[in-house]
Amino acid sequence: MRQSLTIAAVCLATALIGSLHAQNATKSSRSPARGTVMAGLSPTPEETSSSGQYATSDLEDMRSKLLDLTDTITKFAAIAPRDSVDTDGLQQVKSGIQQMPYKHLNTLRQSISPSKISTRISHAKEAIRSYSDVVAQRKLASANVVPHAITDPTAFPMISAFCSSQGSNVSSSQPGMNTVGASNNSMTPPTSSTSAQTGNPQPGTDMSIGNAGTYNPADLRISTGIILAADVVRFVADTVQDLSQDACKETILGENGSLACIVVDALAIIADAVDEGVHFCDDDVTSNVGDSSYLGLKDVHDDLFKVANSLDTDIDTNIANLSTQVNTDFTNLTTTVNNDATVTDALITTDFNALTTQISQGTALLQAYLKQIMKLELTPDGQKVIDPPILTCTGTNCPNVLAKCPAAGCSWNNVGPLP
Repeated sequence: MRQSLTIAAVCLATALIGSLHAQNATKSSRSPARGTVMAGLSPTPEETSSSGQYATSDLEDMRSKLLDLTDTITKFAAIAPRDSVDTDGLQQVKSGIQQMPYKHLNTLRQSISPSKISTRISHAKEAIRSYSDVVAQRKLASANVVPHAITDPTAFPMISAFCSSQGSNVSSSQPGMNTVGASNNSMTPPTSSTSAQTGNPQPGTDMSIGNAGTYNPADLRISTGIILAADVVRFVADTVQDLSQDACKETILGENGSLACIVVDALAIIADAVDEGVHFCDDDVTSNVGDSSYLGLKDVHDDLFKVANSLDTDIDTNIANLSTQVNTDFTNLTTTVNNDATVTDALITTDFNALTTQISQGTALLQAYLKQIMKLELTPDGQKVIDPPILTCTGTNCPNVLAKCPAAGCSWNNVGPLP
């Protein structure tokens, strides 16, 4: 029976390592030097068992911390591209940890401190939980944004990315879930069904700008905190692998621990692939922002050029129409002014003639009155008489009462015949 279990374990190890090897054939340059981080997870003297055998509760704590590390890697796997992570292998690793016999856990416990694993990944777990909340809030806010009313028939490039789905997958994975999230790690932007697959700027409409968070680089980009957290998780998994190597080569309490390293090797390879995938997603957004920004400027330039041409045409047309209208209005105004001037001249002439006549008549009437007064002054009392026509005449028709004075001129009591 023992030999059968050993053969089965070896077969499982071969399948896991074979399927994961293609993801990360060699350690990435992001992994720290072996001796630099290993001491961070090594047990303190107080945590080390002098007999080499640890209590069941201590071994279960080791299992719990390895499962916690696996679950944390699983949550970060939801951010990485769909094809960069062997999700089936990740589940097999978890199952392997759950079923790992105490002798293998005891082998790993020789070189690894469970409490230090928990401490190292605690901030990463909090970061992925916070990121989940932010993504959920962002999705809710994007759904309530009203699109602009201005439309443009030319396609405006929008920012998209191969990994633009990380938000929906992470937000759908609640803390404590052990699944990888959604089955598809590529969320399609609303105006294109292929943008997430190509990772290239996609056409949209100017009306759509601001209507969805996918147009904002911050809505697509993975935060720096998440990237650093993914690095930390990777370093922890790599360190667990490195620390287990020496113990796996030894025979402790009559048991060879080589099979204990199979699971942690697979976990480290997956953690490396997940971390590389997270970095790829961030790099992909960065390059896509640059491409879409250039294409966006070109679209704006083309739109402005069209507007400028249209504006020039409109200005020329409006100037021509305005010139024609001004000429027409000026001609009409000139005609009106000339007509009004003619009428005014006629009215002025008529009024002037009437005024001249009135003045002439008034002058003649005044002269007739003055002459009558002079005649009365030169006539003795008792003989003074007003010539009757003076009382009713209006001007030139008034009689000249002094017209019959002697040739030598009018004098006292010598003003010509009286009426």
